[in-house]
Amino acid sequence: MKLKVLSGLSLLVVSLGSALAGDATPINRVIASVEIETDDPVGYAHWISEGNKVAKEKLGIDKYQQVLQAVYEGEKGSKRLWVVRSAESVAQLTKNSAALANDPARLKLYDHFNQIRKTHGNVLYQALRYERSVPNGHALITRMNVTDEAAYVAAAQELRALYDRAGFKDVTMSIYRVIAGRTDYS
Repeated sequence: MKLKVLSGLSLLVVSLGSALAGDATPINRVIASVEIETDDPVGYAHWISEGNKVAKEKLGIDKYQQVLQAVYEGEKGSKRLWVVRSAESVAQLTKNSAALANDPARLKLYDHFNQIRKTHGNVLYQALRYERSVPNGHALITRMNVTDEAAYVAAAQELRALYDRAGFKDVTMSIYRVIAGRTDYS
């Protein structure tokens, strides 16, 4: 029996929301994502916003970390969140983390986080195909193994053309490759 080795894991993110015309923000092509579980998702998001204030002071980044609630099919009242940081490159993401690593206010926050959360997958992604982000949009995230990355990206481009022809200009698609980390999926 022959086993086919799958060459990579991709993450397809489809967002729906209002388009941003003329946005000159640099494209953050690298995402670090930690999936966490907490009994208080709203409170956790509040504490992340407090940490973002420190990052704004030190780095000038408005939303250093963002919180997305992970809602899986059939699940109600999800206690799972994704905490996401992004940057233009792995080097910049690392530089940002290092600049905040020993900040007393952030260390205090992380002591608190460690008491109210359980961490799951911790993954670093890099964009293969990126369209603009959509503030306050909704995201459909699909994880998959692909054997032909170039063909997959080409197929996504064909899907983009179909969306455009159908008038779905507010739908965006981005494809990310796992470049490091561990997950609780295969």
